[in-house]
Amino acid sequence: MLAQRLTYAITACLLTTVPLQAAALPLLPSPEGNNPHPHRNYLLVRQQDTWLSTRNAAGLVRYRSQSIAQAEVSLTAGRGGLTDYYESPKTLTLDAAVESYFRISPRTVVFGSISYENLSGDYMTGSAFIDPRRLPFDIVEDSLTNEGRKHRDTYRLTGAVGTDLGHGLSIGGRVDYTAANYAKYKDLRHKNKLMHLEATAGIAWQMAPWLSAGADYTYRRRTESVTFGTYGKGDRVYKSLISYGTMTGIVEQFGSYGYTDRSREMPLTDQAHGAALQIEVRPAERLTLFAEGGYSHRSGYYGRPSPYTITYTNHHGDAARLSLLISHVSQAARHLLALRLESEALENNAETYRELQNETGSNYYEYYDGVKTGNKLWQNAAIDYTGHLGIQGEQPTWTLRAALQWMHRKQTAYLYPYLRRQDLRATQLTLQATRHLAVGRGLLSLSGTVGYQKGSGQPYEDGTLATPSDRQQPPAMMEAFLYREYLWLTAPQYRVGGSVGYAFPMPGTRLNTYVRLSVDHRKANETNQYSNGKDHTQMAVAVGCTF
Repeated sequence: MLAQRLTYAITACLLTTVPLQAAALPLLPSPEGNNPHPHRNYLLVRQQDTWLSTRNAAGLVRYRSQSIAQAEVSLTAGRGGLTDYYESPKTLTLDAAVESYFRISPRTVVFGSISYENLSGDYMTGSAFIDPRRLPFDIVEDSLTNEGRKHRDTYRLTGAVGTDLGHGLSIGGRVDYTAANYAKYKDLRHKNKLMHLEATAGIAWQMAPWLSAGADYTYRRRTESVTFGTYGKGDRVYKSLISYGTMTGIVEQFGSYGYTDRSREMPLTDQAHGAALQIEVRPAERLTLFAEGGYSHRSGYYGRPSPYTITYTNHHGDAARLSLLISHVSQAARHLLALRLESEALENNAETYRELQNETGSNYYEYYDGVKTGNKLWQNAAIDYTGHLGIQGEQPTWTLRAALQWMHRKQTAYLYPYLRRQDLRATQLTLQATRHLAVGRGLLSLSGTVGYQKGSGQPYEDGTLATPSDRQQPPAMMEAFLYREYLWLTAPQYRVGGSVGYAFPMPGTRLNTYVRLSVDHRKANETNQYSNGKDHTQMAVAVGCTF
């Protein structure tokens, strides 16, 4: 008992996070939540109320079940060439995570989690950044001959607390903190340090038994510092493409200047301010409608903003999101339909400057108007159904999921007078079913997944803003990564997966221990000369416990 309370306290007080899976959507409170089934389903408990799906921690007071925690350690191996340009065809990932919901008083509920990920990948090249998908620009190697091993350690922490002030009013706060180290072990080498912080303050008010509303504010700051280098001395020249979009931009030789300056640690800094509104309506006893809308503005730069150092770029953008959750609860079943829309636009500008010298002989930089180098637009939509059927206590007999996702990405890269556009779309369908079977005192879980994805659009479309002169050359392009990413996003792909798990009470404890084996295989119908293959398989083993 003492060990359990200590674990709850530690996981709740530590500021930690584990990313929620796409299927982890909220449901209405369970009337039997205070009398848990011997095998409690952590996903079902976490989905008990629509407010638990938001960053607004004021909604934590709606948590109605007994306190619960889950810890898991997993090992995943990935093999195959159907990957994005910055990913590896051979990976080994170790994950360890623990998270908990805990009611510390009749008015206050806390959530905490902590996780660690250790990833090693072979034959890696591509981007110098950890995750370049939503960045204003990218730094990619201009050669496929520099493939090497990369390693990443990622630490995530989240802490959230919600307090009921009475009269239906509650407040809450949440902090998410991520730190990561990333390195490549073959020239051109790079070392990365990531810090990502999100802090949210929120308020919620239950105005009537059938009507609730809330609002929250979020501040986000992300800094990824990159240091480039080589091992020893050599005569080989290393070059990088500064990609403004669609693998188009300028080529820079590694040395003592520019984006890949070997003498400086170059940070890419991004910060955002955002707000969201939530409203929940219950038109019937078993039916809940929950809507949330949010907006955020981001800005940032690459380099060090001071008179005596160079800031190479600046960027700014806006994002909006809207979601609608419809949930229906019966005595032995819960159904949730989620509809989500998201749109984000981002503009990047290259700084223009000249180096001057002051009266004391010190060099400083004078800046002028920036030059636009890229516009990027991301739009996403999703329809996601989750059903829990045959519920006994806090354990369903069946869990069903069907998700349809749509993606639109539009990029334009500028290098006057040239421009290059890319307009891609992709649709993905996923179907999943999980069956839970009682076997003695244990619980056997069998799961199967099938999916299909297909995209459209051309790899690129070139244009000009003015007629180029005879001396002007078209922008540089990294053709291999362009077509590798294009294949990843648009090629028709099939997905088949399955898992088997067994949960059992640990003798002499209140731990519900489980073991799970899973496999996931993707296969594309198309390939090109820059792909490492058209299959990718992941196999994983996980050991955990719920208590």
